[in-house]
Amino acid sequence: MVPFYFVLFVLLTIIGLVNWIVRPHGGGRQEVFLIGTRQLLMDVHAWLAVMFMVTIVIQLVFHWYYIKAYLSQSGL
Repeated sequence: MVPFYFVLFVLLTIIGLVNWIVRPHGGGRQEVFLIGTRQLLMDVHAWLAVMFMVTIVIQLVFHWYYIKAYLSQSGL
């Protein structure tokens, strides 16, 4: 089973690359649809980033005792 934060990371990467490489940054009237989808993808990208950060914080909270034990064992 693939962890949820990995799926979010892959979606963030794909949407970010599509927005950066494929979608136009501006233009004339014929590109209004593409610019509109670029803004939509930017909004989706931002919300996925928030969800990704929340899941990482939850993972750190759930595994805090394991992290603390490992760091104390390794002398850090």
